[in-house]
Amino acid sequence: MERSLIVLGVMLTLTTTFYCSHSVTTDEECIPENYLQLGRPGTVRCNFSPEVFGIFWYNSSLSPDGPIPSSIAFISGSTKGGYGYASGEYNITTNGSLIINVVKVRDDKEFTVVKMLSSNISIPRVVYTVGVVTTVRPENPFPEIDGCIDASTCFLELTDAAPVSCHIRNSRPAIQVEWTERKIGGDTNMTSLLRVKQHDLTFTSTATTLYENDNAQLLTLFVCQADDPANILHREESLLLAEDRRFPALDNLRPIKKYVQFGARMILDCKKASHASLLAWKQQSYTAEGASKQSDVIIYRVFNHTEYSMDEFNFSDNGSLSLDTTRNSHEGLYYCIAKVSDTGEEVTAYNVSVYVNPVPLYPVVEGCNSSTCHLDVSTNGELTCAVYGIRPKVDLEWRSQHGDSSFIFFSQMELRTDSAEGVSNVFLKVKFTIDEMVNEVSVECRVVGEHSTLFGLFTKVDLSVHVDLDNATETANLLPLWILLGVVLIIIGTLVIIKAIGMFPLDVKNLVENAFGYFHINTVRVECLKEFCDFVVQEFQNILGYCNVRLLSLLPAVERILLMYEPLKCSFLSEDNCPAVPRRMFENPCTEFWLAFVHVHMSLFHNTIKMLEGDSRCGVESSLDLDDIRK
Repeated sequence: MERSLIVLGVMLTLTTTFYCSHSVTTDEECIPENYLQLGRPGTVRCNFSPEVFGIFWYNSSLSPDGPIPSSIAFISGSTKGGYGYASGEYNITTNGSLIINVVKVRDDKEFTVVKMLSSNISIPRVVYTVGVVTTVRPENPFPEIDGCIDASTCFLELTDAAPVSCHIRNSRPAIQVEWTERKIGGDTNMTSLLRVKQHDLTFTSTATTLYENDNAQLLTLFVCQADDPANILHREESLLLAEDRRFPALDNLRPIKKYVQFGARMILDCKKASHASLLAWKQQSYTAEGASKQSDVIIYRVFNHTEYSMDEFNFSDNGSLSLDTTRNSHEGLYYCIAKVSDTGEEVTAYNVSVYVNPVPLYPVVEGCNSSTCHLDVSTNGELTCAVYGIRPKVDLEWRSQHGDSSFIFFSQMELRTDSAEGVSNVFLKVKFTIDEMVNEVSVECRVVGEHSTLFGLFTKVDLSVHVDLDNATETANLLPLWILLGVVLIIIGTLVIIKAIGMFPLDVKNLVENAFGYFHINTVRVECLKEFCDFVVQEFQNILGYCNVRLLSLLPAVERILLMYEPLKCSFLSEDNCPAVPRRMFENPCTEFWLAFVHVHMSLFHNTIKMLEGDSRCGVESSLDLDDIRK
């Protein structure tokens, strides 16, 4: 009771001497400016010693010419009071801090707090002026950049002189924002226009600048920075990684072809990515009809910190793009932009195709159970093969295994493709006719087309001609003697040609077999040969093979080598791992001469044999033909 009367006396004295000169102003024991959120409890912080006589809080806005002020709240020992304390709006702690139970707009002002060291008013008191700033957190706790949806970091494609703006929306107090460009050497200020719009209780601040790419760089990093003394933002800066879409550098790239198996892990390397300050990977996918979509950024990194990535993509340690499970939707064009200096960039591009191996892993031939089989056929019939569940789509081809159509003739090819769920079933049916002079011929069904080298699939089929014995016996009984003589003469002519070829210093048959074997199943070598044909202005034609049981196939094969001699020579001699036989022959300057010599003399025998095989020949005519050869 006694202390309460003393406090009352001190208060009356303070009200009459509040503005007198017996005070010392300081800010050592109170925070000079306090940011308190509207609608929530707030504390105006001070920290006084419990040994002081009393702490008294006043409204600083009251003028000394007005009514004598009363304290909002006070504490002296265990006694608390004041009109604000009595109304329940305010409270006071034992260390002298003022508690505002619910912060209101009218609390946005300055308060005066008086520290009384003793009840003796002759002892100077200490007076503090403490400010309160009421706050409202903005809609997003970071600067918002136009075009970046709810993100403090984003990637945008921009054109020159495009306006770029960032905002702090509905904050209290108003927050200053500005644009800078972040480089390896530090930030560079940019010219920006600041506008502040006041609402009822809040403010919206907007900073606008123009995107100017004076250095002609694909990537530029802009920063919208906020000055937030109230500490109401979670992040004071937002980053904009801008790609200049005016430059055609990406359109002129020659992407690296990359095949990735469905379901497998995909890794794409990026040049100098480990040294890049800015790094971005983009993807341009395709629609179901094959048209390209707009490119989208899938992952990017700013100063070794990954700011954004699609859920399924990741950075490897060296900046490579990695994807754990590859699907059909991941097919398309990928490119990486690595900024290695303020004026230097590296761009790497890939054209990714997702492939699926067929099941089984070879063309399925009707009537066969493996990739090599034997079929008994007539001289005329049909062959069918198919591949199941393959991606990307391919074509099929039936052909003689030795590349010579003299043994078997294909016609009426029917190619059909059924596609579903990203894979294709491809079917090929052909009609065939086998030369009656041949008892067996080897053919193959193989994958051809743009993606044939990816799979390299083929099935070999040995066709044995089935002979009707009853018809054959009847025909043999009717054969005239001159036909038998013709057969003997053909054998004799064949032996003469073989003997003649064996006398030359050039192994013609070996050259033919090497040339055919080198090109007939390797499409990469064929494409290289085509380039040499273009270089020497020679129309490309397939290299033909040769079969020991069909001598008539040798002349067309020799003719084809002579026709393609220059591109063949260039192709073989340009290869580091060229087979020894063709290299030795093409390095010999006399090889083309000997081939021409063989061709001229072989034509006589070739044409004679063709005449002897004619259906309307008689023994006398055949004898005269052989006599002409002998002469």
